[in-house]
Amino acid sequence: MYGNPNSNGFIGVTTDAEGTGANNTHTIDNSGQVDFVLLQFDRAVNLYGLTLDAYGDTDVSIRYGTTTYGVKPSWDNAAWSTVASALPNTFDNKVNNLDGYRNIGTPANVYANTWIVSALFPANSSTDAFKLQGVKFTATAVPEPATWAMMIIGFGVIGGAMRRRKGQAEAGALRFA
Repeated sequence: MYGNPNSNGFIGVTTDAEGTGANNTHTIDNSGQVDFVLLQFDRAVNLYGLTLDAYGDTDVSIRYGTTTYGVKPSWDNAAWSTVASALPNTFDNKVNNLDGYRNIGTPANVYANTWIVSALFPANSSTDAFKLQGVKFTATAVPEPATWAMMIIGFGVIGGAMRRRKGQAEAGALRFA
């Protein structure tokens, strides 16, 4: 990934074939090859929105799946089939030349910890090129009833252990009256 002071907070991608990325050539695009940004979260999220800066058409392909968090996938110079098999789920969001925020149409029940945002793949007749400024997502929540149930069970176990210990201490005590 390439970001410089002239990027205005947007993230682009450049490859060895594209040089330094000067003159706004560090876009996520499908010109010659497909560029993408890998987003990995510590828990499953529903990625539902992107903020883009358009440098051409802005059709987006999204791939998602579950990978081991904290382990960088070994996809350097890998064939696209390797990436596709690791993240088998995909959908496209085709909106022409849209600057700014867009809802990408992820179904509400789709959660994964690893997401790829790329220019449309396979490409159609127009070159898609954009920079990424932000993403919007919802994370899986800890179920409230389960949390309360675990706390109540924990208090019960501690209380039972304390009561048992108190009962054992009294049974072995000597009393003088």
